[in-house]
Amino acid sequence: YDRIGRHFTADYSVATMAVHFSHRLWAVAVLAVAGWMVVRIGRLAICDRWLKGIALALIALLIAQVALGVSVIWSGRLVDLATAHQLVGAAVAAVSTLLAARLYHLPVDRWPARAVVESAGRPAVQGRFQGSGA
Repeated sequence: YDRIGRHFTADYSVATMAVHFSHRLWAVAVLAVAGWMVVRIGRLAICDRWLKGIALALIALLIAQVALGVSVIWSGRLVDLATAHQLVGAAVAAVSTLLAARLYHLPVDRWPARAVVESAGRPAVQGRFQGSGA
């Protein structure tokens, strides 16, 4: 029985649990990388308002995605919630692609060394991307 009192029968094999576990691990990884990226965009003072707007939209979509994912589990996998979870996942992919394309085409003069040095708190090294550790 689930929390609502409905009879809940599901065939949970090891493979099914592995898929669900890897889905959740991937979600944590995506949240961590997206959060790091948005913080980095905010700190570097290199971005126009449009780019910051895309980054904030990505965070809003990820919050909605997590909320829908939890709702799908708690509801016993209602089809409407699962469909909304997939729809928001597609929107996350689209916005992430848009953000990556915008960052790729950002003019070099929008990435001033001073902004990188001030945000990282350490001196710039020529020929290296700041913060990459490479």
